[in-house]
Amino acid sequence: MTMRPLLPALLLLLLLLAGCQTQPLHPQGGSDLQRWLEQELVPYLARQLSSHPRFRGEPVALVAMQGDEIQPDIDELSDALRRQLQDALLEQPGVTLPWEPATAGLSHHRRRARPDCRAGSRARYYIGLQFTPLADGSHRLSVRLLDPGQGEWVAGFGRHWQGRLSGREQRALSRRHPDETLRGLRPLPFAGDQLDRAAEYLANNLGCLLQQRGEERLRVQLAPVPDGPPLLGTIRALLDNNLSRFGQLAVTDDPGRADLLLRLEAQPVAPGLYQVWTGLVRRRDGDHLNGLDTPVYVRATGAGMAKVTERAGAPRIETLALTPDPAGWCAGDACYQARIRTRGEGELFLLAHTAGNGVVRLTPGCQLQRGPAEDGGRGYRMRGLALQPAGHSTLYAILVQGDAARSRLRRHLEQLPAGCEGGTGGGLDGPALDRWLTGLDRLLAGEGARLQWQARRTP
Repeated sequence: MTMRPLLPALLLLLLLLAGCQTQPLHPQGGSDLQRWLEQELVPYLARQLSSHPRFRGEPVALVAMQGDEIQPDIDELSDALRRQLQDALLEQPGVTLPWEPATAGLSHHRRRARPDCRAGSRARYYIGLQFTPLADGSHRLSVRLLDPGQGEWVAGFGRHWQGRLSGREQRALSRRHPDETLRGLRPLPFAGDQLDRAAEYLANNLGCLLQQRGEERLRVQLAPVPDGPPLLGTIRALLDNNLSRFGQLAVTDDPGRADLLLRLEAQPVAPGLYQVWTGLVRRRDGDHLNGLDTPVYVRATGAGMAKVTERAGAPRIETLALTPDPAGWCAGDACYQARIRTRGEGELFLLAHTAGNGVVRLTPGCQLQRGPAEDGGRGYRMRGLALQPAGHSTLYAILVQGDAARSRLRRHLEQLPAGCEGGTGGGLDGPALDRWLTGLDRLLAGEGARLQWQARRTP
């Protein structure tokens, strides 16, 4: 007896096992959850979204929720349920689902073989899926409808399931991955090394908006980028190539031949997070073309200086100055000192980002000189900051009011490596930094007027 006859069978078995492991999860057909989805949830959503005058024809997206927040990542169980719901709802007349990328790396308008640019490609409503574990080992699935325009849940809309998940469903619930359907939106911005995808996203959306208006082939000139984060220049260069792929637009450098001028603008919305806008202006009269603005969110920590919106009654940072410190004791890198002036009661926190070295916290942990209170304000100074010159490092100052908010921010900052005198290298970077910044975004959004921040790049 030889082993040779067994080899084909063994290979077949291995291939079958490998195939089973790469199959996408679908909730088990006989599970309580699956029966509830097919018999109750799908008919309910189809009825509401196709016939209710408020929802009929409005684009609706399905997302993972935690509390009142859309989550940038999604568990495999919710993702499988979402795919089933999408397949069922797409068969219903009157139900509109926004575009989603077919793979991670393609932006929203690349899902179909050809551009399908219906009006309302952005979600008007979000159906939130949230699993909550219960004390007896069972789980509760809540399905609710969020109206982001009103900032509230839609009253009277929703369904709930409670029961025990199968073993496979529990394992799927524990595995999470980024929800690429949200890429480019506030919950999941493009990362600093994904500017090519951000440019493609902007170009695709702009091409679809022009197609909706029935515009013929137009010549567009890209305006010089204004002062702002360096990412704008990179996106502009990439847009030049991406726009040429659309039949509606031809890029020209000749102002006399251009029909339109394309402008780019970046506004900071949180430390390291920017909303980048494109806008079109007619060359002949300078009028802005309404309805063609396209935004995208980009993560670029340390890329620029934030503008601050003041709120009545809130603490504020009046000045943030970063200057060379010739008398400092920095080793190797350029040496800087920071001077900050605040107004109102609050605690000041500092952190620094250096390109290639990540983010470190300066407070709590490093020596911050605190001046006396004068005229409702206070001055601060920190010396010996070893930073990279010429805009390669950015100092962030965060002023927070209230004991609870102060404690939450302190706990979050303590996850960062400390960077005191003698260098600010070895900071948090890569995927770990992305996760930390996502948590910071949520914290900033939740604190509202109790928290204010500014940023300053090194001269």
